Amino acid sequence: MLILIAGPYASGTNGDPELMAQNLRRLEEAAWPIFRAGHVPMIGEWVALPVLSSAGASGPTDPLAAEVMYPTAERLLQHCDAVLRLTGESRGADQDVAIARSRGIPVYYSIDEIPDASAEAPVPEDEPALESGGSFLPEPPLTPAAQALYDEDLADDGFVWNLSRLWAYQPETQQKLFDLMGDAIASSGLSKRQRGILVTAAASTLGDSYCSLAWGGKLAKFADDPAIPAAVLTGTDAGLTEQEAAMAAWARLVARDPNSTTPADVERLRAAGFDDAQIFAITAFVALRIAFSTVNDALGARPDGQFVATLPTEVREAVDYGRQPLG
Repeated sequence: MLILIAGPYASGTNGDPELMAQNLRRLEEAAWPIFRAGHVPMIGEWVALPVLSSAGASGPTDPLAAEVMYPTAERLLQHCDAVLRLTGESRGADQDVAIARSRGIPVYYSIDEIPDASAEAPVPEDEPALESGGSFLPEPPLTPAAQALYDEDLADDGFVWNLSRLWAYQPETQQKLFDLMGDAIASSGLSKRQRGILVTAAASTLGDSYCSLAWGGKLAKFADDPAIPAAVLTGTDAGLTEQEAAMAAWARLVARDPNSTTPADVERLRAAGFDDAQIFAITAFVALRIAFSTVNDALGARPDGQFVATLPTEVREAVDYGRQPLG
């Protein structure tokens, strides 16, 4: 596993370089035991500090640090398999834990809790999904509404989506949810590309492979460039405008922990050119997408293999989380 070591770095140092260096050494003390157990240790400062230096910043107390330190850890966590949270007060480390939990990866509080990779691993069981249902639930009895859902899939795509087999339990609820999403975003004036950025940013933060792949494919077409969805899905946001990057950052905040947002976060959206009505519309749209993802993920919906095979390589490789495709 790639394990992020999280703990105090700048917290409680009042900007004292020696105290920060001591904290970094304490974080690094956990690196060898993790490596010895067969894993790869990672510390955010190992990446963030060289980035700051290359940007011409004077160090972790430079104003530019706010744009590098936390975002570096957030991006690293999209690739990490676990977090080791060391003791000590640290807002950044607490944020790392929150992201890890939102992605569903383990959080350890002691090196002794980390499994030894050299120990014999149990044979993994297959995903508990039925071939006919593509989720934890079997297909429900066919109703006229469910048949209409299937017929639409067959007409549009040539196969019935696993999501449709799941939502066949309540096709009317799915339609009402989609209608709400449309109503929420209709007055925002956002383009299809911008909507795709919101969905892929939120879905990747949730660890939702289904919507990440589906909307990653859509965004590749909207942007006419598969590198754009890959950048949003992995959190680098390369190729986005400043306004689009602000949208993506907000969607991730809402998906990760809506109680962590601040007036300053909203102000950044205003500075990016969004008015208050648009900010509300964006937030309502993302929240409804999260609701949809929550049902799909909780009930084990797996991406459709025949669809995933048609996606650009950049999109498929970016989605290395969540439930694996079926078929």
